[in-house]
Amino acid sequence: MCEATNSSMAPYAAVALAAFQGRDAETAALAEAGTRDAKRRGEGKALTSFQWATAVLHNSRGRYDDALAAAQACEGSLVHFYVSWSLVELVEAASRSGKHDCAVRALRRIAENASACGTDWALGIEARSRALVSRGAAAECCYREAIERLGRTPLALEVARVRLLYGGCAGSSAGETPEISFVPHTSALNPSARRRSRNGPAANWQRPASTPVDASSRRPRPSPRRRH
Repeated sequence: MCEATNSSMAPYAAVALAAFQGRDAETAALAEAGTRDAKRRGEGKALTSFQWATAVLHNSRGRYDDALAAAQACEGSLVHFYVSWSLVELVEAASRSGKHDCAVRALRRIAENASACGTDWALGIEARSRALVSRGAAAECCYREAIERLGRTPLALEVARVRLLYGGCAGSSAGETPEISFVPHTSALNPSARRRSRNGPAANWQRPASTPVDASSRRPRPSPRRRH
């Protein structure tokens, strides 16, 4: 179709895949070229897509200020699903960079979307995002809910991501500020990184814990059902 009409398609999938696999140079090159082409054609959806993918990559690398800027660049877009996905990255970036109020505002929007949708995917992502702005038992409850809900979906990458986050905070006492150390979530799609995950790279991924949210600001959530 592109050849017949002498047109081109923005590299949505290529940029997203490179970002999730942690390929910095390739993500940047594809996004830069795609952005120039999208601006020429007036394809705003592509610009939002590239910003979201960039936020994913920066979060996975621990570059939270850069991730926050990329995620916030999506906020004015009319492409609802990319905006929703960017909110998830915004919560992680803001909570990790000490911008608690920003993280909570994004979480509220995620919660509104999840309530309207009601799927395990949406509610699982909400639970994971809520865990990032919580601490102690409240965070653990949210992580467990996220793992159970996302575990009922085919989204293996999201399950891996929440397990990594949960594994980093498990065992920390409620009054402490735990350090999170793990291989980045991009490794879930990168075979060579998976093979190396037990040694080496894990030492390079030290993530500070989120700023806690006051328990009174959270709405009660039912405990996740246990599977027998």
